[in-house]
Amino acid sequence: MKINHFILILFLSTSTLFGQNSKIHIGILKFKTLHQTQKFFSANIENQYKNIMESSESYIVERLLQYKNIEIIERSKLNLVKKELELQKSENFMDGYVVEQGEHIGADYLIYGIFNPDEKNLAISIYSVKESIVKSKKTVPLKANFWGKINYKETIQDAISQMIDKISPTQIPLVEILKGDAKAKEVLVAGGSKNGFKDYDKLFFYYNGIKVVGKDTLKRQITIGQGKIVEVENENFSRVKITKGKKEIKSFYDKGTQIYCKSK
Repeated sequence: MKINHFILILFLSTSTLFGQNSKIHIGILKFKTLHQTQKFFSANIENQYKNIMESSESYIVERLLQYKNIEIIERSKLNLVKKELELQKSENFMDGYVVEQGEHIGADYLIYGIFNPDEKNLAISIYSVKESIVKSKKTVPLKANFWGKINYKETIQDAISQMIDKISPTQIPLVEILKGDAKAKEVLVAGGSKNGFKDYDKLFFYYNGIKVVGKDTLKRQITIGQGKIVEVENENFSRVKITKGKKEIKSFYDKGTQIYCKSK
């Protein structure tokens, strides 16, 4: 048990060090409302839309602050691109000027969102400044519930976590076997709410195998088991009940092979 705790402390220390040396700089542009039809909206309705946009931005900032390897660019610096963004007419708008200014302020990625009041959804995109392409995009429904209230904080934060994982894949390690002697029945993984994990989510466990192809040495993910999250303890850790591959996971763990998990 002491050895496992030592490994866990070492992992967290090296992860923190890695995060400090590999910062991803992200700017969050002011979200927009895009009307597909020409409708008249009262000042009250327009204010509601404005509040939805501002809340959505704050939810994303709140989630991004949980990542040690992400640095959010101050909104004041993003004013460099504000003038040009006022000309935005569609969700595909992102021309050379914006890319140039994004590079100038040191942004690796720009996040922008467009709210469609007709469809009641929010299209969130992560734009790579260097590659000049949209790296990830998700459309989040923002429809009211039975009582007319919109509770979309969790939905937006889960979406942005999945999008961040796509542009900067995180290997989430198995750090300890909590239950099981000959078989791994329950384990602790270093992934929690900041990774978009929720109770009852299915996870796949794997290790990185090595395959030599000609002169190249390639990594290959080899799946050895499955599990279901029984409790997301906090933003960093979750307990997982192993449903498949109990013997295999225990065997590789005992050999000292680093095992990882992923949701897809």
